[in-house]
Amino acid sequence: MPYGSQNAFKTTLARKKARDNKKKSIFDNNSDYKYSNKKTEYNFPKLSKTELEKAKTRIRKKIKSYRRIKQLITFTVFILLAIAIIYLYIAI
Repeated sequence: MPYGSQNAFKTTLARKKARDNKKKSIFDNNSDYKYSNKKTEYNFPKLSKTELEKAKTRIRKKIKSYRRIKQLITFTVFILLAIAIIYLYIAI
């Protein structure tokens, strides 16, 4: 035999519906941002072949210098860590 009455069941459904409506109103998309099927347009300047090669070499030099700095920092940390471990081993 089911528990409760039909009125209790109806009020439960009404409360559930009210909660769902409240949740839905929170997540309604009221922003100006809309999806579109347009492709994104970029406004890059047109470069000649020589300018493009200069830009490429500049980027390569920058990446190479960052890589060297990263390697130097890694090597320095490794050496300091090795010295600390050796010092602790000798001190004990």
